[in-house]
Amino acid sequence: MKYLISNLKANFTLDDMKIYKNAILNIDAKKINYIVCPSTPFLYLFNGSDINLGAQDVSQFQKGAYTGEVTAKQLSSIGCSYAIVGHYERRKYFHDTDKVIITKINNCLKNDIKVIFCIGESLNDLRNNEVLSSIEYQLINILNELDHDDLNNIIIAYEPLWAIGTKSIPNNKAITSTVKFIKKIIKSYYKIDLPIVYGGSIDEFNVDEIKKIKEIDGLMIGASSLNVNSLIKIINKI
Repeated sequence: MKYLISNLKANFTLDDMKIYKNAILNIDAKKINYIVCPSTPFLYLFNGSDINLGAQDVSQFQKGAYTGEVTAKQLSSIGCSYAIVGHYERRKYFHDTDKVIITKINNCLKNDIKVIFCIGESLNDLRNNEVLSSIEYQLINILNELDHDDLNNIIIAYEPLWAIGTKSIPNNKAITSTVKFIKKIIKSYYKIDLPIVYGGSIDEFNVDEIKKIKEIDGLMIGASSLNVNSLIKIINKI
């Protein structure tokens, strides 16, 4: 495992976040690339720390009169070196289209922010045996629009949409098959290898099984990362 990404989503108040920060500063995660992605108002708390900092989203705009937006340049200025783009919840609740996602990715890359690009099949895709075709479409539709030289600054986060927050995950065979397919597609189309992290209902109880999958390069966790004790157990296990 090379990566562990904590997506804290819309959780914690300022006081909660200060306690959380102090707790994770003491975690020994030197053997992996540990990336924490707090809510935007709390990003500044980690500026100057040894923790790799990621944003949960980024504006599609570069700067200007866009009230409420947070740009890639602003994120970079406070020490963000990663950003999650294309998460299912952004697509579902905020209607991020492929066009918007491509713009966000390019904005990040122009400002030296590495992109954690999310893909994953829906429950309908699974039921209709269309997982691989859906995954291929999601990959190519975005990566084709990016400069080839920028692709090395992208991490692919494979999260089956039906597994996010449901405590239900694919078995290891299914994950392995899909991740191998993702790597094959990227190698075939773009002649490079990109890291693939898996996400979707990972916790301290199922991580022992998931970590057996040699094809994945890391994990992206949500709810389980909110509890520092659970987070420590997951880090220790991987």
